[in-house]
Amino acid sequence: MNVSVIIQEIRRRSILAQKYIFCGLLLFTAVVVLFLSTYKISESPPIWMDEGIITQVAENVATQGVNGIQVAPGEFVSAGFVTTSYVVTYPIALFFNFFGVGLLQARAVMVLFLFAFFLVAYFLSKQQMQKTLAILSLLLLASFAPIYGNGKNVLGEIPGLVFLFAGLLGVGMIERGVRTITLFVLTGLFFGLCVVTKPIFILVIPALVVPLYFYRQILLNSPKLWVLAVASFFVPVLAWLWIQFSGDSFANILSIYMDPHSTLSLNSVFGNLKRFVTESQPIYFMVLFVAWLTSFVIRLQKKSHISYVETITFLFTALVILAYVRTIGYYRYFFLGQVMALMYFPLTLSVLLNWRIIKRAVYPIITFLIFFQFYQTGFHSWVASYYQGTRTHEVQTYFKEQSPEQTFFIYQAPEIALFLPVSKYFQYMKVTSTILIGEDQLKSIEEGVPDQIVINSEEYDPKNMLFKKYEEKEVVDRYTILEKAQ
Repeated sequence: MNVSVIIQEIRRRSILAQKYIFCGLLLFTAVVVLFLSTYKISESPPIWMDEGIITQVAENVATQGVNGIQVAPGEFVSAGFVTTSYVVTYPIALFFNFFGVGLLQARAVMVLFLFAFFLVAYFLSKQQMQKTLAILSLLLLASFAPIYGNGKNVLGEIPGLVFLFAGLLGVGMIERGVRTITLFVLTGLFFGLCVVTKPIFILVIPALVVPLYFYRQILLNSPKLWVLAVASFFVPVLAWLWIQFSGDSFANILSIYMDPHSTLSLNSVFGNLKRFVTESQPIYFMVLFVAWLTSFVIRLQKKSHISYVETITFLFTALVILAYVRTIGYYRYFFLGQVMALMYFPLTLSVLLNWRIIKRAVYPIITFLIFFQFYQTGFHSWVASYYQGTRTHEVQTYFKEQSPEQTFFIYQAPEIALFLPVSKYFQYMKVTSTILIGEDQLKSIEEGVPDQIVINSEEYDPKNMLFKKYEEKEVVDRYTILEKAQ
């Protein structure tokens, strides 16, 4: 047989084998994502306050037609302080209308967002780097526990990333010369949806605008289409302003968005900076970011091309870090930047190791990191610590046994609203030191109006005269149930 024919056949089979491997890895990733996104979905992560506030808004939209928080039967206050917007609450409200109100229904929506996130992340990675690196990038994300910790909970981070990655995918196509009205309209629309999801995503705007001077040719090639993209960007923004802030003073909302926890001080800034050198997860993020920064510098020195999309994501990550240091310090506040740095890490490492002429080490290093992250996700992560949790089950069991004729007061436990046997209740919560919801309703406790009070046990003080007409009935996981004293 001719040698050239043999070589061609070997090449053909090699290409075919690569295709099978890629398809197998994609199928494996899909199965892993399905499992990790749905395993113990009602218990891990546990129900908590932020999720409860968001699901309450969704429930009130679905059952009462009100985008607000219930503080007394038939009485609502504006949900303007709830920083996760209608792009999350409305899909959940739709699910509530079709499938009934419940935690499982709410988290099912988040599972759909998780799948959309991994899908668009893969296509974006594939657009920005070699196919092999894109697969590794997808596996790094699929094995990263905080994605499930923040994504299975009803929160805005993962939905916002879905819209951001979709917008970036559009920018990447535009950068490569695609010029259609539909593409520009969708790109602007996705960025608009992203920005309104949570205030942190507003940082996308400067990340988009600042580097435009260096990529101005993209703008100059299609100025009319970019105007169309900007116009479509404002459609979800205007809807957000109308839905979210009706009845709120602009000054009050601005103060909440600027510093919701009222923690801005030099002490908090230095305390958060210290975390990047003393605590494992911030250290991991900083290593990823510094590596990415180094790869940027190397490519700039070599005058290598850096895509507009990568520049946007890098600047956004840097801005997230700056925004994080002025917050109360929860890891969730730098989560978005960590996802970006992790997604680009295969490309980053290939640049760094190519510079050191040891490029083949990219694959074993990232493979080791993937296995390590899977191990963390399965055994030592926050979500793993609640795989055997029973909080949701205990709460559901308790309220199934309660009469719908009773009157309930939810005290600093908004997540309980989904489980009550009635849709009308009294409520008080201290969101932050400056955001108090339902404070006027505390008088109903003093007067002995509600039959039961459900209070976060950490907040309950039996010596507090507010509860003098009540006695402890039962403790259900982290909640203390009080009933009228006989």
